[in-house]
Amino acid sequence: MSRALFSIALIALAGCIDTALTLVVEVEEASAEVTGERLTVEVTSRVRVGTHALAGDNFTLPRASLLVGGEPAAEVVLERPEGFTGRLEPGEETQIVSRGSVDLAAYPNARALLCAGGEVTFLLGWQAAEQPDDPLDPPLMSFGNAEGTTRDVTCD
Repeated sequence: MSRALFSIALIALAGCIDTALTLVVEVEEASAEVTGERLTVEVTSRVRVGTHALAGDNFTLPRASLLVGGEPAAEVVLERPEGFTGRLEPGEETQIVSRGSVDLAAYPNARALLCAGGEVTFLLGWQAAEQPDDPLDPPLMSFGNAEGTTRDVTCD
């Protein structure tokens, strides 16, 4: 491999070049509150579309799954934040604060798991659709999870 190609590969691996070709979601902060028979969560995420993506993405952040020690504690459907457009063009990014709540009756072990004082893993589910240049082509669908951890759990 020539020295120039090696340098380009090294720079790309170091993160100096935005190589993301679609949506990238990162969990920045997360918290959970258990009050009575209700679990309320708040997740702050950074969402971006790579600068070299072929087109922008329409996206949603529909759910957050909470795990403690690898064991599922609860799944929460997230509300659409006020002013949320759900569209980013290549090179754009935004920060989103999503909130949601669920009745703990659906998750009988959630209180014990979440209030034990351990680390809670948040899996923030996302879905995206990218429209190719040709409007007759169907959108390219993608989905995934962004992962973050927190100890910010309050229990009554």
